[in-house]
Amino acid sequence: MEILNVSHQDLRLIPQNISSQKDLKVLLLNDNKIIFPPVELTCLTELRHLSLEHNSLTLLPANFGDLRSLTFLNLSSNHFVSLPESFVHLQCLQELWLKDAGLTDFPMEVCSLKGLRRLSLAENSLTEVPPQIGHLLSLVWLSFASNRLVSLPEAAFASLVELKILHLQSNFIASFPLSLLKLKKLSALDLSDNAISSVPALELISSCTINKLDLRGNKEIKGQDDSLPWRDLHFVML
Repeated sequence: MEILNVSHQDLRLIPQNISSQKDLKVLLLNDNKIIFPPVELTCLTELRHLSLEHNSLTLLPANFGDLRSLTFLNLSSNHFVSLPESFVHLQCLQELWLKDAGLTDFPMEVCSLKGLRRLSLAENSLTEVPPQIGHLLSLVWLSFASNRLVSLPEAAFASLVELKILHLQSNFIASFPLSLLKLKKLSALDLSDNAISSVPALELISSCTINKLDLRGNKEIKGQDDSLPWRDLHFVML
């Protein structure tokens, strides 16, 4: 067996016989009621895709990093306090979902996953992003939507040279992050519903690669040239 779907089954425990499925590559355990750390999974060393979203997990096994073949991991909609230190061993991981995961502090282990291409930390309670985010040089899609950020480590974000889409909506960011205008592949930027009061000159924005910019919800926003219709400069993010 290489694919197993046991989602939407009201499971409270991981079925013990799952640990005997050594050839599993895709395992869907989402939308259950699992509470205890899924230690039964850590021996599935061939696993590539693991979905654990919409459960009641607060911890992962200390040796969760033994799942070194994982390329996709969804842990969204749980209640984690932190991630295990062994998480840094998931070096094949390309896509990580930690949306609505109950996080109040940025999980530093994530910054070691240099192969990540898509990362979501949306709908948590993060107040800051560490400079080490700049280590994730392969990121093309990133979301910090609906957190409590007031600023970004701009020098670190300037290192994300592959980034194409960035979601920062529904935070408390007060200044337009100028470093983002230097990213040569960034095409979509959502800064709606923040606290931005001024934006760069229109010519500066026009000269960068961003072609989808959303500034809605920044009610006090003004441009350097007040005659420009900045409050109408809303390109809806797709």
